[in-house]
Amino acid sequence: MAANVVVLLQSENGRRLVREKCAAAGLDITVLERLIDAELDHVGKLRKRGITGDFDELDEED
Repeated sequence: MAANVVVLLQSENGRRLVREKCAAAGLDITVLERLIDAELDHVGKLRKRGITGDFDELDEED
């Protein structure tokens, strides 16, 4: 994952906070990281055509 893009994930304290919030929401942090990666793959595109499919793929894998 491109953690250097998400400032909150750069430090251990930030990662701990994200893990806590993910756990409270019933979300595995790796799923969040994969969603961020899917979003980052579409940065700069005029249209994010295909991002829904990327998200659906993540849902099917878990």
